[in-house]
Parts: sequence; structure tokens; C-alpha cells
Amino acid sequence: MKMLLLRFLIRYSSLTMLLRGDPQLKERQPVMPDVESQSEGFRHAREARRNVLIEDYVELIDDLLTEGQEARQVDIADRLGVSQPTVAKMLVRLEAEGFVTRKPYRGVFLTEAGIALAETVRARHQLVEEFLLALGVDAVTARLDAEGMEHFVSDATLEAFRRALKTGEHSNRSNFKNLSILCLFLLPLGGQDHKRKRQWSVTCGDTLLSGAPNRNLVKGSRCMTSSPYSRVTEALAFDDVLVVPAASEVVPNQTSVRTRLTRSIELNIPLVSAAMDTVTEDQMAIAMAQQGGLGVIHKNLTPEEQAEHVRRVKRFESGMVVNPVTVGPDQTLAEVREIMQRNGISGLPVVEPDTQKLIGIITNRDVRFAVDPNQRVSELMTHDGLVTVRDGADPDTARQLLHKHRIEKLLVVDEADRCVGIITVKDMDKAVAYPLAIKDSLGRLRCAAATGVGDDGFNRAKLLVEAGVDVLVVDTAHGHSSGVLRAVERLKALDSNIQIVAGNVATPEAARALIASGADCVKIGIGPGSICTTRIVAGVGVPQFSAVLETSVACRELNVPCIADGGIRTSGDIVKAIGAGANVVMVGSLLAGTEEAPGEVFLYQGRSYKSYRGMGSLGAMARGSADRYFQQEVRDSLKLVPEGIEGRVAYKGGMAAVIHQLVGGLKAGMGYTGSPELKDLQQNARFRRITGAGLRESHVHDVSITREAPNYRRD
Repeated sequence: MKMLLLRFLIRYSSLTMLLRGDPQLKERQPVMPDVESQSEGFRHAREARRNVLIEDYVELIDDLLTEGQEARQVDIADRLGVSQPTVAKMLVRLEAEGFVTRKPYRGVFLTEAGIALAETVRARHQLVEEFLLALGVDAVTARLDAEGMEHFVSDATLEAFRRALKTGEHSNRSNFKNLSILCLFLLPLGGQDHKRKRQWSVTCGDTLLSGAPNRNLVKGSRCMTSSPYSRVTEALAFDDVLVVPAASEVVPNQTSVRTRLTRSIELNIPLVSAAMDTVTEDQMAIAMAQQGGLGVIHKNLTPEEQAEHVRRVKRFESGMVVNPVTVGPDQTLAEVREIMQRNGISGLPVVEPDTQKLIGIITNRDVRFAVDPNQRVSELMTHDGLVTVRDGADPDTARQLLHKHRIEKLLVVDEADRCVGIITVKDMDKAVAYPLAIKDSLGRLRCAAATGVGDDGFNRAKLLVEAGVDVLVVDTAHGHSSGVLRAVERLKALDSNIQIVAGNVATPEAARALIASGADCVKIGIGPGSICTTRIVAGVGVPQFSAVLETSVACRELNVPCIADGGIRTSGDIVKAIGAGANVVMVGSLLAGTEEAPGEVFLYQGRSYKSYRGMGSLGAMARGSADRYFQQEVRDSLKLVPEGIEGRVAYKGGMAAVIHQLVGGLKAGMGYTGSPELKDLQQNARFRRITGAGLRESHVHDVSITREAPNYRRD
């Protein structure tokens, strides 16, 4: 189409002369132009094609800035009807050619050269559009056609258009004849609809030659109206792209992977374990917090059970156990053993029931060989020579007292000798063993927990807050819904200090809505999980790389972190997710087979496995996660519409080794891209789309693996 249009425009003056009966032109009508003229025409066409994208982008950016808006990548993509990766690639080209500059979190700005080009393009577009309007083309069609024609019009032709408009020649019958030829040249000849298009051009030409108005000629014409495919845009998964290496002055062990999880909470590694009943309960949450990440305890438990899991995490390690569990002197040995077993502790302060004054301590050593379950605590406890320390004592003082008296538990008392805490040797050892552990202001491990919407979700959240949870995760399959937005608002009103993660979403508009409702972090991902079937069952979703790339823009504008939830199969995917804009990634299948994940190890064909299922599977929904998929009213499990499956994953051993490989791969990616911190990776990462051959080349090929690597597998 462009070549035909170009030929028409180059010969426009000659065609006009021919239609007017110019005698000089009739005398010389060569079958083909000479070689030099024809090659010049092709060169002009190639140059015009090369500049089309540049001119379109520059003009759009200038329009956005003129309207007082910021020219953001997401807005440019929406208005051009292309994907954000396509826009990102083009912006790199524009920046290299000196037309634009980019500022972090501020969008795109034109240089002086860009402003000059935009003014030229706008003037040219306006002239072409006015000329088409003068010929009788309707306003919508004139605007659409001018977008394509303006790039191929020479200065000489523009001047002819200008003269025609100025002198009023467009009302002349001969110019309608010229427009009939223009219609023939504009039509994209070929394709399945060739005959209909050709008939339209003949009708158009005949009508124009008769001098009739043409405002209704293009009704229903594909070539003159916007295509229905404008509703279809491209989206990419992690396997569709690779990060481009860049000049680097850092090596992996010099990088920092500390990141923001919410508005006020930071993590030492950008990893969060999924809120799934085969991934995260108290053991996984403890292990994740010790490694520097965070665990989200699933909600397929009763509210009381889930709150108890939170309490176990908060008690497991602390600078000082605040408000410790205590017993009275008249309680029995059986009661003490039950309390110790239930809470996973080995020592209990003994206090007077009325005054809460400390009178002793009972530990495992005191009860180990006792046989009478009815024996009283007062007969077993240690009460002489109690070693205590005042509230507020520094850690060095506590450590010296523990060493001096060869004890493992140091009781903390206030001015009235009431027990307000316990400092243990075990907690001090843990602090040394896990220097990256994420802790709250009291030295306790941080913990997150999932909740739902409605009154049940709100009541569950209240119990979790009382248990000391740090982060509430409003866990639904579709976060861009009124029920979720209301739930976030209610939870934020419950306790403004509690940080709220809300999701899941896959569009910038959804992220903005959640943030406006009070979300402190947005969870991105509709259907990317290995056990999720939402995209197949519902036909809805966005491939995860594009979802993160586009949605994170809205989060960044509002200074709210986001989580890439799902689709993470390798450490390389983590690099891509963070490079696309995520602050944190949530992993499920990678941790499902570890020792800390819930469930028993079982054998299948001689290999060890653990169960792994989606929260949208029949089993999980029957147990309690149906509300996540808005099916809580369904009472008959046979009527549930699952959006996940149940399966198994290979047993992996301790999760610390898995985390080590994931973080190591992330740091390697940061080294390749010259990113000392994650924010640098987010700002500097450039991507290249790859083909299927490129993906095959990326994997191990042309060799048989004889010894498997701990961080590589190919399904």
C-alpha cells in the first residue's frame, strides 16, 4: 500500500496534467520511468518507511506533553495499540538518535531535535488532513488516512496541496477525478477480500468522477476504518525474552539484593513464599524470615489455627520473648508438659497468680525425670538464685550474665519484679547463624498471613493482627473487583500500622485501584503458576512478563512496591521479573518439595516426592480456598469449578539450599547487567525478544547430562 501511495504522490502532478489533457504529456507517455527516476522513487519509499515509526512516536510524545500529561511507556503503548516491550525497544532507538531523553519514574521527554521534528510532522499531518477534508472525505476517515499518507508526501506535493487549498481548486471537478485515482492507489490490493476491495475502489472512483459527495462511501470499508485487531495486543512470558548484558563494574558478590516489600517493610532478599497449603505454614515462614525473605501462611486453616501459626513464628526467635507464657505455682506437671509441647518451648517463668511477680522458673531439666503428672509446679521449679536483668538491658550485658552463670535463659523483670520477658542463648545463637533474618522492632521474626474478603476475611484478619502478624495478604484470584477493594479499605481502617498486600492483578488500572483503596503492595499475576489453570478454564490472563512490565509502571508512579506472583521456574526468571519492574517475587513450586513445606514425603517409582496443588484445585477449594475464586457459596464440591490441579514435585531437601541458588542466580544477573542494587536492575535492564530457536539455544543442547546441576532443569 505504501509503495502504491508513494508512486501516486510522486506522479501526482503528471497525473493531474494527464487528466486535464495536457498536450505535452500526451506526446510522451513512457511505459516505464528511466532507471534513475525509478531508483530514486524506491529510495524515497525506503527512507519514508524508516522514518514512519520515529515520526509517529515523536508526534505522540509531543501531544501527550502538550496536554500536560507525562509521556509514560504504558500510555504510549495504549495509544499506539502495541505492547510495552515494543515501546521500550523503540524508545531506546529514539534516545540513541537524539530525539528523546528518559528520566527514572518521570517518563519520556523530547530533546530540541525531537521538538523540532514533532512540529514538522504535526504541520504536515494537518495539511494532509485539511486537503482530504476539502476533497469531501469525512473527518474520521481523513484523520485516519492522514496518519498513513503524511509520511510519504514530498515537500513538492505538500506545496501543491497548500496551493490547492489556498486557491480553492479542490472544488473543481478535475480534482474529484484525481481523488478517484487516489482511492485506487490507497486500497491494499490482495488478500482474501481482494474482489470486494476492488469493487469498492471502482464504485468510489465512479461516484467521484460523477461529482457526487463521498461522505458515506467508506462506511464498512476495512481500509478506511480502524481494524478490529486494534483490540488485540501482544504479550510475552519470561521465556520470550532475555536480558541484554551491559558494561559492568560489579561482580555478583558485591551486589545488594535488599528490597522493599511494602511501604514500610524491607526484605534482605526479594523472595516471598506463596500462601498455599502445600508451601507455607509456620516452619516455612520461620525459614524464609531467617533467610531474609518472608513467608505467607495460607488460609486453608481455621482462623484460630492460622493465628497460632503466626504466634509460633513470632515466638521462634526474638531478641527478647515479650510477654512470655507463664504458669502458676499450683499448676500440675501434666499441664506444664502440655503447654511446653503446644508452644514448642522448653522453659516457663513461674509467677504469683495475683501480682504476676516472678517467683521461679521451670524448665525441661526440672521435669525430665518427674513421673507424677499431678505433682505441683512449686515442688519442681527452680526458685533459689534466680538470675534476672532489668527491662532495657543491652545485649552485651545479657550475654555476660548468661555466660557467667552458665544458664540458657535469662529472665527480664520490671521495677515491680514482674516477668516481662525472657532472653535465651538459643535466640542469640540464631541471630549469629542467620544475620540476614528479617525482624520487627522487638527482634521477632516477621511473618505474613493470607486472608479473604467479606466478614469472614475481616474477622480472620482481626485474629491475625492480635497474634502479631506483620503483613496481611488479601489473597484472591481477581484483585480488580469491588469486594477486594472494600476489603482493603476495611483492613486498613482496622489497624493503620498493618501492611496490606492485595491482589492478584495484571493491569495498571487494577494496581491503581488497589493502591487508592490503601494497599501497601500489589501482587501481580493472573494464571502464570505451574498448577494454575485459570487461563485455560476462564480464558483470562496476561503472560507474566508483560503483566509485570506494564503493571509495575503504575506502582512505581505511586511509589508502592509490587510482587511478581507466579511463573518463576528459574533464577533467571527472577532477574527478568525484577528487571521488568517487580520489587519481590513470590515462589510456590520451587519451595513446594522442600523439607519445610507442609506434607509428608512419599515414594513413587523409587523417588521421593511431596504433594503440590493449586489453591484453585478441587482439594484445596473443598478445604476452604473457594472464596479465593469467589465460589464460597457453593456447598456441593461437585459443583465447584476448579482453576488449578493437584500434583507432586520432587523432594528437594532443606529450603536453604534452594534459596541460595535462587539468590546466587539473581546476583549473577545483576553482575552481567552492571547493577549493584536491585533498583539499578529495574532501571537499566534492557530486553531482547527471542525466537523458539533462541530459547532452544539458551538451554543445554547437543549433549547428554551425566551429572545434574542444582539450579538447572528442563521440563
